[in-house]
Amino acid sequence: NQPREKCFYRGLRSVKDKVDLYGAQLYVWPSNLGSIDPDESEIDFGIVPDKIVVNGPFYLPEISRIDYRVGPSLRSGKLFQVRTNPAQSENILVLMPYFEPETEYFLKLINQMDVTQPILLKFHPGVDRQKFENRIKHGVQVVEGDLFDFLVKSKMVIGMATSTMVEAASLGIPAISIENNEKGLSEFNYSFMPRMGKGVIWDNASNISEVTDRIANFNALMNNEPAKIAEMGRTYKEMFFCQSSDQKIIEAFDLN
Repeated sequence: NQPREKCFYRGLRSVKDKVDLYGAQLYVWPSNLGSIDPDESEIDFGIVPDKIVVNGPFYLPEISRIDYRVGPSLRSGKLFQVRTNPAQSENILVLMPYFEPETEYFLKLINQMDVTQPILLKFHPGVDRQKFENRIKHGVQVVEGDLFDFLVKSKMVIGMATSTMVEAASLGIPAISIENNEKGLSEFNYSFMPRMGKGVIWDNASNISEVTDRIANFNALMNNEPAKIAEMGRTYKEMFFCQSSDQKIIEAFDLN
Protein backbone atom coordinates (compact mmCIF):
# COMPACT_ATOMS: atom_id res chain seq x y z
CA ASN A 1 0.00 0.00 0.00
CA GLN A 2 3.00 2.30 -0.55
CA PRO A 3 3.09 4.97 -3.32
CA ARG A 4 5.60 3.02 -5.42
CA GLU A 5 3.35 -0.05 -5.28
CA LYS A 6 0.31 1.97 -6.27
CA CYS A 7 2.20 3.27 -9.29
CA PHE A 8 3.19 -0.29 -10.16
CA TYR A 9 -0.45 -1.44 -9.99
CA ARG A 10 -1.53 1.43 -12.23
CA GLY A 11 1.18 0.57 -14.72
CA LEU A 12 0.18 -3.10 -14.85
CA ARG A 13 -3.42 -2.12 -15.48
CA SER A 14 -2.40 0.02 -18.44
CA VAL A 15 -1.68 -3.06 -20.57
CA LYS A 16 -4.35 -4.51 -22.84
CA ASP A 17 -4.45 -7.97 -21.25
CA LYS A 18 -6.42 -8.56 -18.05
CA VAL A 19 -4.21 -8.49 -14.96
CA ASP A 20 -5.38 -9.68 -11.52
CA LEU A 21 -3.46 -8.07 -8.68
CA TYR A 22 -3.02 -9.79 -5.32
CA GLY A 23 -1.81 -7.89 -2.27
CA ALA A 24 -0.09 -10.29 0.13
CA GLN A 25 -0.13 -9.17 3.78
CA LEU A 26 1.19 -12.46 5.09
CA TYR A 27 2.67 -11.24 8.35
CA VAL A 28 1.56 -9.88 11.73
CA TRP A 29 1.14 -6.11 11.88
CA PRO A 30 0.20 -3.64 14.64
CA SER A 31 -3.31 -2.25 14.88
CA ASN A 32 -2.01 1.34 14.82
CA LEU A 33 -0.11 0.98 11.53
CA GLY A 34 -2.51 3.01 9.41
CA SER A 35 -0.72 2.60 6.08
CA ILE A 36 -1.59 -1.10 5.99
CA ASP A 37 -5.25 -0.41 5.10
CA PRO A 38 -6.01 0.50 1.46
CA ASP A 39 -8.31 3.44 0.85
CA GLU A 40 -11.37 2.05 -0.91
CA SER A 41 -11.99 5.41 -2.57
CA GLU A 42 -8.82 4.75 -4.61
CA ILE A 43 -10.22 1.60 -6.21
CA ASP A 44 -11.59 3.57 -9.15
CA PHE A 45 -8.10 4.91 -9.90
CA GLY A 46 -6.69 1.40 -10.37
CA ILE A 47 -4.17 1.64 -7.53
CA VAL A 48 -5.66 -0.95 -5.15
CA PRO A 49 -5.20 -4.74 -5.50
CA ASP A 50 -8.16 -6.80 -6.69
CA LYS A 51 -7.66 -9.25 -3.83
CA ILE A 52 -5.78 -9.03 -0.52
CA VAL A 53 -4.48 -12.15 1.21
CA VAL A 54 -4.05 -11.74 4.97
CA ASN A 55 -2.23 -13.76 7.64
CA GLY A 56 -5.27 -14.88 9.65
CA PRO A 57 -9.00 -14.31 10.29
CA PHE A 58 -8.21 -11.48 12.74
CA TYR A 59 -7.18 -9.28 9.79
CA LEU A 60 -10.36 -9.73 7.77
CA PRO A 61 -12.44 -6.52 7.74
CA GLU A 62 -16.13 -6.86 8.55
CA ILE A 63 -17.15 -4.99 5.40
CA SER A 64 -15.04 -4.13 2.36
CA ARG A 65 -15.37 -3.60 -1.38
CA ILE A 66 -12.04 -5.43 -1.74
CA ASP A 67 -11.90 -9.22 -1.90
CA TYR A 68 -10.10 -10.20 1.33
CA ARG A 69 -9.20 -13.81 2.09
CA VAL A 70 -7.03 -15.72 4.58
CA GLY A 71 -3.82 -17.11 3.15
CA PRO A 72 -0.88 -19.21 4.38
CA SER A 73 1.34 -17.72 7.10
CA LEU A 74 4.54 -18.21 5.12
CA ARG A 75 6.75 -16.46 7.69
CA SER A 76 5.48 -18.48 10.66
CA GLY A 77 5.70 -22.09 9.53
CA LYS A 78 7.54 -23.21 12.68
CA LEU A 79 4.61 -22.04 14.76
CA PHE A 80 2.79 -25.19 13.64
CA GLN A 81 5.80 -27.48 14.09
CA VAL A 82 7.13 -26.82 17.59
CA ARG A 83 5.66 -27.84 20.92
CA THR A 84 6.00 -25.77 24.05
CA ASN A 85 5.46 -26.42 27.75
CA PRO A 86 6.03 -23.05 29.43
CA ALA A 87 4.69 -24.30 32.76
CA GLN A 88 7.71 -26.61 32.97
CA SER A 89 10.25 -23.90 32.11
CA GLU A 90 11.78 -21.04 34.09
CA ASN A 91 13.47 -18.90 31.43
CA ILE A 92 12.39 -15.34 30.70
CA LEU A 93 13.16 -14.56 27.06
CA VAL A 94 13.84 -10.87 26.35
CA LEU A 95 13.45 -9.80 22.71
CA MET A 96 15.16 -6.51 21.92
CA PRO A 97 13.58 -4.03 19.47
CA TYR A 98 14.97 -2.76 16.19
CA PHE A 99 15.19 1.00 16.74
CA GLU A 100 18.01 2.39 18.85
CA PRO A 101 15.95 4.71 21.14
CA GLU A 102 13.72 1.77 22.08
CA THR A 103 16.77 -0.43 22.62
CA GLU A 104 18.22 2.17 25.01
CA TYR A 105 14.92 2.42 26.90
CA PHE A 106 14.50 -1.33 27.07
CA LEU A 107 18.02 -1.95 28.37
CA LYS A 108 17.41 0.40 31.29
CA LEU A 109 14.44 -1.72 32.35
CA ILE A 110 16.21 -5.05 31.91
CA ASN A 111 19.18 -3.90 33.98
CA GLN A 112 16.79 -3.05 36.82
CA MET A 113 15.12 -6.44 36.83
CA ASP A 114 15.63 -8.38 40.05
CA VAL A 115 14.30 -11.89 39.49
CA THR A 116 15.60 -15.34 40.30
CA GLN A 117 14.54 -16.80 36.95
CA PRO A 118 17.18 -17.11 34.19
CA ILE A 119 17.04 -14.25 31.67
CA LEU A 120 17.86 -14.94 28.01
CA LEU A 121 18.35 -11.82 25.89
CA LYS A 122 18.15 -11.90 22.10
CA PHE A 123 19.06 -8.86 20.03
CA HIS A 124 17.13 -8.00 16.88
CA PRO A 125 19.11 -9.35 13.90
CA GLY A 126 19.24 -5.85 12.39
CA VAL A 127 20.91 -4.30 15.46
CA ASP A 128 24.67 -4.03 16.07
CA ARG A 129 24.76 -5.93 19.36
CA GLN A 130 28.35 -4.89 20.07
CA LYS A 131 27.11 -1.35 20.78
CA PHE A 132 25.06 -2.61 23.72
CA GLU A 133 26.49 -5.90 25.01
CA ASN A 134 28.89 -4.33 27.49
CA ARG A 135 25.97 -2.50 29.11
CA ILE A 136 24.00 -5.61 30.00
CA LYS A 137 24.13 -6.50 33.66
CA HIS A 138 25.89 -9.63 34.87
CA GLY A 139 23.73 -12.74 34.89
CA VAL A 140 21.79 -11.99 31.71
CA GLN A 141 22.66 -14.49 28.99
CA VAL A 142 22.85 -13.09 25.46
CA VAL A 143 21.74 -15.75 22.95
CA GLU A 144 21.94 -16.15 19.19
CA GLY A 145 20.25 -18.48 16.74
CA ASP A 146 16.76 -19.48 15.71
CA LEU A 147 14.12 -17.67 17.75
CA PHE A 148 11.93 -20.76 18.10
CA ASP A 149 14.80 -22.66 19.72
CA PHE A 150 14.49 -20.25 22.64
CA LEU A 151 10.72 -19.85 22.63
CA VAL A 152 10.29 -23.54 23.36
CA LYS A 153 12.52 -23.14 26.44
CA SER A 154 10.75 -20.08 27.85
CA LYS A 155 8.14 -19.55 30.54
CA MET A 156 7.37 -16.03 29.37
CA VAL A 157 8.56 -13.43 26.87
CA ILE A 158 9.27 -9.73 27.30
CA GLY A 159 9.42 -7.69 24.11
CA MET A 160 8.89 -4.31 22.56
CA ALA A 161 7.33 -3.34 19.22
CA THR A 162 7.72 -6.83 17.77
CA SER A 163 5.28 -9.24 16.15
CA THR A 164 7.08 -12.11 17.89
CA MET A 165 4.96 -11.31 20.94
CA VAL A 166 1.95 -12.60 19.01
CA GLU A 167 3.84 -15.75 17.97
CA ALA A 168 4.86 -16.39 21.58
CA ALA A 169 1.31 -15.91 22.86
CA SER A 170 0.02 -18.22 20.12
CA LEU A 171 2.32 -20.91 21.53
CA GLY A 172 0.78 -20.44 24.99
CA ILE A 173 3.73 -18.40 26.31
CA PRO A 174 2.70 -15.29 28.28
CA ALA A 175 4.02 -12.05 26.75
CA ILE A 176 4.82 -8.73 28.41
CA SER A 177 4.78 -5.84 25.96
CA ILE A 178 7.03 -2.92 26.93
CA GLU A 179 5.73 0.57 26.15
CA ASN A 180 8.09 3.53 25.85
CA ASN A 181 6.49 6.43 27.69
CA GLU A 182 9.36 8.88 27.30
CA LYS A 183 8.37 12.23 25.81
CA GLY A 184 8.49 12.29 22.04
CA LEU A 185 8.66 8.50 21.71
CA SER A 186 5.44 7.15 23.24
CA GLU A 187 3.42 7.86 20.07
CA PHE A 188 5.55 5.31 18.22
CA ASN A 189 4.52 2.39 20.44
CA TYR A 190 3.24 -0.29 18.09
CA SER A 191 0.38 -2.38 19.44
CA PHE A 192 0.36 -5.92 18.02
CA MET A 193 -1.86 -7.50 20.67
CA PRO A 194 -5.69 -7.54 20.74
CA ARG A 195 -7.76 -6.53 23.75
CA MET A 196 -8.92 -10.11 24.15
CA GLY A 197 -6.58 -12.09 26.38
CA LYS A 198 -5.02 -9.13 28.16
CA GLY A 199 -4.12 -10.19 31.69
CA VAL A 200 -4.29 -13.86 30.69
CA ILE A 201 -1.78 -14.35 27.87
CA TRP A 202 -0.28 -10.84 27.66
CA ASP A 203 -0.07 -7.46 29.37
CA ASN A 204 1.59 -4.04 29.04
CA ALA A 205 4.37 -2.57 31.19
CA SER A 206 6.27 0.72 30.99
CA ASN A 207 8.44 0.76 34.13
CA ILE A 208 10.31 -1.70 36.32
CA SER A 209 7.54 -1.84 38.92
CA GLU A 210 5.01 -2.88 36.29
CA VAL A 211 7.43 -5.38 34.73
CA THR A 212 8.01 -7.01 38.12
CA ASP A 213 4.28 -7.10 38.79
CA ARG A 214 3.48 -8.70 35.41
CA ILE A 215 6.18 -11.35 35.88
CA ALA A 216 4.74 -12.26 39.28
CA ASN A 217 1.19 -12.37 37.90
CA PHE A 218 2.10 -14.65 35.01
CA ASN A 219 4.18 -16.92 37.22
CA ALA A 220 1.19 -17.35 39.53
CA LEU A 221 -1.22 -17.87 36.65
CA MET A 222 1.09 -20.38 35.00
CA ASN A 223 1.42 -22.31 38.27
CA ASN A 224 -2.29 -22.24 39.13
CA GLU A 225 -4.17 -22.10 35.80
CA PRO A 226 -1.89 -23.30 32.99
CA ALA A 227 -4.86 -24.69 31.02
CA LYS A 228 -6.43 -21.22 30.88
CA ILE A 229 -3.30 -19.77 29.30
CA ALA A 230 -2.93 -22.70 26.90
CA GLU A 231 -6.53 -22.32 25.71
CA MET A 232 -6.03 -18.61 25.04
CA GLY A 233 -2.86 -19.46 23.12
CA ARG A 234 -4.77 -21.83 20.86
CA THR A 235 -7.37 -19.11 20.26
CA TYR A 236 -4.64 -16.68 19.27
CA LYS A 237 -3.10 -19.15 16.83
CA GLU A 238 -6.46 -19.61 15.11
CA MET A 239 -7.02 -15.83 14.99
CA PHE A 240 -3.66 -14.62 13.74
CA PHE A 241 -2.24 -17.46 11.65
CA CYS A 242 -3.04 -20.00 8.96
CA GLN A 243 -0.92 -23.10 8.45
CA SER A 244 0.87 -23.09 5.13
CA SER A 245 0.38 -25.87 2.59
CA ASP A 246 0.53 -26.23 -1.19
CA GLN A 247 -3.25 -26.41 -1.32
CA LYS A 248 -3.69 -23.26 0.78
CA ILE A 249 -1.29 -21.36 -1.50
CA ILE A 250 -3.21 -22.57 -4.57
CA GLU A 251 -6.55 -21.49 -3.05
CA ALA A 252 -5.32 -18.09 -1.79
CA PHE A 253 -3.87 -17.04 -5.13
CA ASP A 254 -6.35 -18.85 -7.45
CA LEU A 255 -3.65 -20.99 -9.02
CA ASN A 256 -5.97 -23.78 -10.17
